[in-house]
Amino acid sequence: MGLFLLLLCAACSRQPSSEAQASFKSGLALQQQGRFPEAEAAYRKAVVLAPDAARYHYQLGTALHPQGRFQDAELEFRRAGELDSEYPAPRIALGRMFYEIKGDAAGARQFLQEALALDAGSAEARYTLGIIEQREGNFQEAIAQFTQIDSADAAYPQARTQLGLCYLQAGRHEQAAEALKQAIRLAPHEPAAFRGLGQALFRQGRTREAQLLLARAEQLEQQQEQLKPYLQAVRQNPALPQTHYNLGAIYARFGQMRQAEDHYLQAVALDSAYAPAFQGLGSLYQRQSQDERALEYYARALARDPSLAEAHNNMGLIYYKKGDLPRAVAEYRAAIGLAPDRGFFYVNLGNAYKDQKQLDQAQQAAQQAISLDSTLHGARELMGDVLALRGQVQQAIAIWEPLARQLPEHKSLQLKLQRARELLKSER
Repeated sequence: MGLFLLLLCAACSRQPSSEAQASFKSGLALQQQGRFPEAEAAYRKAVVLAPDAARYHYQLGTALHPQGRFQDAELEFRRAGELDSEYPAPRIALGRMFYEIKGDAAGARQFLQEALALDAGSAEARYTLGIIEQREGNFQEAIAQFTQIDSADAAYPQARTQLGLCYLQAGRHEQAAEALKQAIRLAPHEPAAFRGLGQALFRQGRTREAQLLLARAEQLEQQQEQLKPYLQAVRQNPALPQTHYNLGAIYARFGQMRQAEDHYLQAVALDSAYAPAFQGLGSLYQRQSQDERALEYYARALARDPSLAEAHNNMGLIYYKKGDLPRAVAEYRAAIGLAPDRGFFYVNLGNAYKDQKQLDQAQQAAQQAISLDSTLHGARELMGDVLALRGQVQQAIAIWEPLARQLPEHKSLQLKLQRARELLKSER
């Protein structure tokens, strides 16, 4: 989290008029979309209607700051603090401004200490103070601040990362490693924690582990770059289900299941007829082996859009896993009927036929898959399986051998090939 991420605050000293509240709410929505000049205009209207509302002045300051109007923002933060002497948010914002804009560490500390005097449990104030002490090279003081932030605080898991980095900068490598491992458990997709842990292990002589962690950090950084346009689209169009679906899909691709689920659910909350999000949820639950839940969401998706071939195919995979081969065949055939050009649908169908000993149908499915995509490993393996079951072991080996060379990690194929060779040898 950047030091100047200005968060929304819930404090409000008086009850403004309904018109003021409406204008303020409009400002919040515009600000969330990154439309800061328009948000400023809405907040200014709210301030005119309710000049004593501390929160309105504070939020106006948060809209001015990203526009580079720092003096105006400071005036609004100070006004908010004057209007409500027990409101910590303006003091936190002023602390950030004094450090980042003015380079005044002492002044920043004073504001942040005032905020903590008002709310000792403010993770935001304590984290900001910790960052300042860390940047100033006061690692022990930074460690003290980060340590006091509850590790269970979902809003500030990065405090554990910064704690680990402070330990690392202070040369306390074992403590750094422990804190950074905890940070990774709390936020498993945060590259800084992986990079810091890699550096800590390097300094402990654990080179191979360190290299793997640094490679993971680089991968996560690349993912963050790829996520940016999707996050921006959601920020600019928060009421559009497709933007949430698209973001959920890329989160799912990166294995960030909780975030993917959140955005799929937001998509269906915005539009209960949006079938792709229901299918996305089904796929997500299927990957987590929540098969009954997955079937439920695939059924919901198909009720809204019967043309979703992938939903039928994935339901077929679940029924196949359960051993319900007739239902698996029915779903695979439905998928093929909707998308007859997808070779892997035929592979799935062929495997279900093979397990039912319907070898003619299995072979036809394999041949169709190969005709659509000759590079499909599953189709070639299936063809070998069918030939072996027909007793044509030599022909099966001829198909499996080049495939096994391409897929040395495919253990079950290697075992099938070994057994086929042994069988052929015993028959001679």
